[in-house]
Amino acid sequence: MAMSAAFAGLASNPGPNEFKLNSFISYSRRDMDFVDRLQQALRERRIEVYVDRQHIEKAEVWWERIKQLITDADTIIFVLSPDSVDSKTCSDEVEFAEKLNKRFVPIVARDLEGRAVPAALARLNYIFFLPNLAVGASGDFDEAVGELTTALETDISWIREHTRLGALALRWETRARPSELLLRGAELNAAETWLTMRPAKAPDPTDSHLAIVTESRRAATRRQRMFAGALLTAVLGATGLAGAAYWQSQLANTAQSVAEKEATRAVRSEAATFKVTKEAQITQSGLLSEAARVISDLPGGGDALSAALLAIEGLPDETSDDPLQARRPFVAAAQLQLDRAF
Repeated sequence: MAMSAAFAGLASNPGPNEFKLNSFISYSRRDMDFVDRLQQALRERRIEVYVDRQHIEKAEVWWERIKQLITDADTIIFVLSPDSVDSKTCSDEVEFAEKLNKRFVPIVARDLEGRAVPAALARLNYIFFLPNLAVGASGDFDEAVGELTTALETDISWIREHTRLGALALRWETRARPSELLLRGAELNAAETWLTMRPAKAPDPTDSHLAIVTESRRAATRRQRMFAGALLTAVLGATGLAGAAYWQSQLANTAQSVAEKEATRAVRSEAATFKVTKEAQITQSGLLSEAARVISDLPGGGDALSAALLAIEGLPDETSDDPLQARRPFVAAAQLQLDRAF
């Protein structure tokens, strides 16, 4: 049966905050002596090893705890032996870990005697703890542990973030995706950067990874636009432009509405409606650009933040839920005022 969650508690081992990464061992209980020795050797190299016999309390729901340990692990070490590849429990652990796109490192503890290895493991390179001339394995335990340690520490920073974001995404989805559990600010920016920097041999981000980052960005954009709208009203009022800007905006909206109705009645053409809408949006973007310019030029250096937010409102936003805003034409004047503000 597979195992996870370990804490040997020996005085010579690192403290709980000194481990470089966490691993979960899936194995057959017939290989327990081997796993005990492996766990100790890895902990001495500052690699925590989860083994279920040590971290599952009697009152806990066993399989739920196993899933949590797999979720919290950076890498799944699968101890290959005839008994482990025949084990239903080990197979379930591999299946669950594969759904989370966890990194697997299969190690051979005993000759497999022709057994079929799970597909998620069969396509990977094995680390042999027994002699194998074909791959140059001597069978020396310490030598194999060194090779395993090197494999575990490869791309360690990216893998640890995969684990951390995966746990956050799983909690978010388990609780029906509440907005208060979304990523914000620097954490969101870091997650978006992380998605673009996957090492060649690292596991792919999961759909849950992508979902929480995407929805977090949408929420951030909505907050930014709400703030920009509120700030626009306040700034225009403070500078005496509120009335004029509102009047001009109403004119633009009225012109757009009339033009759309006229185009629909006269031509019934989607292309004509789009053209009129585009012209109205260009007018609006021009008004926003002019308001940004006025604010930038106020005595004392102006208000760069307010000018930037106004200019942003006049630029297209492909991520917007509003199709009109997403297709808004690019107006160079808005970009110019945004650059000035920065």
